[in-house]
Amino acid sequence: MDRPIVLHLIDSFGIGGAQQRLFNDLHFFGAEFEHWPFAVFGPGESGQARGLSIPLRTLDLRRKRDLPYGFVRLVRLLAGHPRIRIVHTQLFWADLIGRLAARACGRTIVSTMQNAGHEPDSGFYSAWRHRTDRSTAKLLTRAVAVSEYVRRSVVHRLAMPAGKVVVIPNAVDTETVRPDADRRLRTRARLGLAPDDFAWLILCRLATGKGLDDLLSAFAQVAARAPSTRLLIAGDGPLLRDLEQNAAALAVSERVRFLGARTDVLELLDGADAFVLPSLHEGLPVAVLEAMAMGKPCVLSAIPAHLEIVEPGVNGILTSPRDVPALAQAMLQLQESRGMRERLGACARVRVVRAFDAAACARRLQDMYRSIVPLPFETVVVP
Repeated sequence: MDRPIVLHLIDSFGIGGAQQRLFNDLHFFGAEFEHWPFAVFGPGESGQARGLSIPLRTLDLRRKRDLPYGFVRLVRLLAGHPRIRIVHTQLFWADLIGRLAARACGRTIVSTMQNAGHEPDSGFYSAWRHRTDRSTAKLLTRAVAVSEYVRRSVVHRLAMPAGKVVVIPNAVDTETVRPDADRRLRTRARLGLAPDDFAWLILCRLATGKGLDDLLSAFAQVAARAPSTRLLIAGDGPLLRDLEQNAAALAVSERVRFLGARTDVLELLDGADAFVLPSLHEGLPVAVLEAMAMGKPCVLSAIPAHLEIVEPGVNGILTSPRDVPALAQAMLQLQESRGMRERLGACARVRVVRAFDAAACARRLQDMYRSIVPLPFETVVVP
């Protein structure tokens, strides 16, 4: 019997938390549905999808002005494959054309909401995007929010009925994402870290809202008291040049490494001693979950998404957003106490294994698919 198909549409297969969420889900889905992952833009390949047996496909758009062509291609794809029962979208451009094409072809529509970008103070707010997202959200059968904070925002800002919004958090493969002592030694040697260097790591897009200027200022205070401290910044984005200049102005350029966009996340986490993310706004960052699953002690900003992950003083440290002295003090406190690092890191892994395991979250998502599109069954005729 042919299985129903879920077409997963995302903006691109580039490096990011939404992409990692998609690949985790695809890896752990059962056999009840067939899954077709598509990107709107760019090539149908990704370094994050290592080990994934499902082929990645693309609408092969190069520019946003090509979106009407992408819409037509998607409509033709849906019309030619009646087994596609669900279109599941992630990120803005995929949401836009995916929802409209699915509606035109009479398919069930699901969207994963990765952030609360429609909050006016989010740093991502756009009045046009808000109006567009709000109007097309009316077409959804379900919205999947990655955190309770995002769920509240979707209900309030997009005017979605609360009963249509479910929370299935971002998650990590806790069997694969775990510390490895040999990998740590190899990675530190490759990064040129001395045995007594203390390496802080941040994994994020270099963009507004991540608190990166605050981190550099706090790191300068830490480095003044702990000369062996290093800061590894993994990611790319529009603020790279400004951050490099800021590091130079703070006289910490020699201790800060800008590593660019990376797919060797587990290696970097193994090589680091602690993780830091002073964001002003997040949905539910996969990077934090990965760091915690790797047993890394974390210093995070006390924002709603982080409060859903971390119990302060038990499995991580939280500081008020934009409070540079508090951030510096927390980093120093953690750096100077091996016992605290080991305790927080061990409890962090336990927290992720229990609440943010990718296999369990994929099962919940597949259960949701089944609830909105019942699986076909065969009628048995008894002679």
